[in-house]
Amino acid sequence: MKSPAEPRYRQISKMLRIRIESGKLPKHTLLPSQNELAREFGVTPMTVLRALDELIRDGVIYRKQGAGTFVAPRRNRSPILLVPPADDNSSLVIRTEFAEFFLGALEAANSGNLAYQPEIIGREELIAQLPDLRLIYPRLGGIIFMREFQRLEPLLDTFAAAGIPIFYYGRNVKEAYRDGFSCLFHNEDEIARMTAHYLASRDLIRVGRVLNMPTADYRSDRLLEIGPTYGLELRPEDRFECYHYPEHLDGVELLARRCDVLDCFTDDLAWKVIRHLTRAGVNVPGDVAVIGVNDAPIASQALPAITTIEINNMENGKTAFQLFVEQLEKDLPFRKINCPLKLHVRESC
Repeated sequence: MKSPAEPRYRQISKMLRIRIESGKLPKHTLLPSQNELAREFGVTPMTVLRALDELIRDGVIYRKQGAGTFVAPRRNRSPILLVPPADDNSSLVIRTEFAEFFLGALEAANSGNLAYQPEIIGREELIAQLPDLRLIYPRLGGIIFMREFQRLEPLLDTFAAAGIPIFYYGRNVKEAYRDGFSCLFHNEDEIARMTAHYLASRDLIRVGRVLNMPTADYRSDRLLEIGPTYGLELRPEDRFECYHYPEHLDGVELLARRCDVLDCFTDDLAWKVIRHLTRAGVNVPGDVAVIGVNDAPIASQALPAITTIEINNMENGKTAFQLFVEQLEKDLPFRKINCPLKLHVRESC
């Protein structure tokens, strides 16, 4: 069953919200007219009006009769800095996931009337400002990092010495279990277990693994360990890597022809694999099944629609922000929490 597509007006509302909250549109800036926005986004003025009404209700913008719609001033709150994955490793998919995570944090701050406000800061900018961070942000609550724990780990002692609380959102790499900060994990072990259980229930025994980044190794290795306990057959040679050239998938059809299913690290990769296999004359799911992870929009829109395990970055952003604020306000001990996962069964597998 396909997931319903998000309404267009809500997508526009999210894009405008990101422009405003990132500082690209300062307070009291006049927004383009409804007709101008309608042309920009390729929708009707009525759709734009619904998006603007949603932002007005949330206090993000305000409307002056006869003058137009303006960016509302930010509320006087203490900042919690949100750090996206480093620019040198940020694909469109990763940037989209961070935007969803940020919007979730923003929703938590606004709907809960919290004393903290999320603000985005780049990793390099943060490192450059570290010596003066408390001067630049005198009311700083803490910092939330998204993924790339290997880049965060060398900074942990610096943050501890400065008394700056941190929170990590990402994969449950073993290093992240050390004390000193809280985490919200999308649990790679549980993703591997859910994948193995589902494939075994469909009698898809021989599993090929398609990886597009080195960080995929952990989950891939966990599936390699867990799979046989579910009766799956995973061979070391049944693995296809496209780390540096994710568009270059020549040869993945050879893996497809000797496997029952291809386990792809992300939905975006699964979609590219399906396109490549179709051009190579391999039918999905007739000749080989394909499964992804994330439940990105492309998963429900692809033909065939992609079976996937959902990691709801927006909901996790909301949860992470609420947990961190609660920890700051109540001086709670550090927590390591797994976020919920959900299997969406569609036509590809």
